[in-house]
Amino acid sequence: MTSCIEVVQLDLRSVEPQVVIEGKITDSAVGNEVKITLTQDFQQKNEFPPITTAEVTVTDVTTGQSETLAQTFSGVYSIQTLKGVPGHHYKMAVNYNGNVYEATSTMPAKVPFDELTYREVSRFQTTIRMVAVYNDPKSQTNYYRWATIGNDGIRSRAYFVRSDAFNNGNRIEQVIDSGIDIHTGDTITIEMQCIDKATFEYFLTLAKQQGQGPNSGSSGVNPPTNISGGALGYFGAYTVAHKTTEIK
Repeated sequence: MTSCIEVVQLDLRSVEPQVVIEGKITDSAVGNEVKITLTQDFQQKNEFPPITTAEVTVTDVTTGQSETLAQTFSGVYSIQTLKGVPGHHYKMAVNYNGNVYEATSTMPAKVPFDELTYREVSRFQTTIRMVAVYNDPKSQTNYYRWATIGNDGIRSRAYFVRSDAFNNGNRIEQVIDSGIDIHTGDTITIEMQCIDKATFEYFLTLAKQQGQGPNSGSSGVNPPTNISGGALGYFGAYTVAHKTTEIK
């Protein structure tokens, strides 16, 4: 029996870099920023050049207050004056290289984060999963995202989002796929975010591409964006709440 190996060279087209904008304003005093980068070709290293020459403004449309953002890190423009308020409508505008990219978002009402616990889940193997407990309001459609922060203070890269489509108005015990291994002795923090529909759809697509949830798997499709002008990414106004517990 004989066999051979043939080297196949794929003809991958080069494409023009695209602007990627990740903007957020929350009801917390920290972490409010607009991060702007450029995409890279498939053949290039997975490093995304920061855009350092943009003009960025965020406006509280409800009050009329506007802030021009200063760049605090390379490609990161921080919101320092505006404060996120539930129910307020916000607008982001980015002027770069002669193009204007805009997006709007309304901060949802804050849902209280009542309790954080955990449980063992057995599938192929027994794992520990965090459980967020809260009462979902019946009078409105709600969208949530949970971020997991481990012992080292590093956030998990998993995108875990849910809506109240099937449990509106109920008391929820949401089991969270944190994307990290959790062990006895660990101290885990969960950040609960109340997000709008556009932000939910953006992170839901990313979650599916990571292989989380039904109909998941890489599709090669960019997540839907609420930013006009041809940029990728999202701009979201949302509330945050934190709870921490030790795994015993």
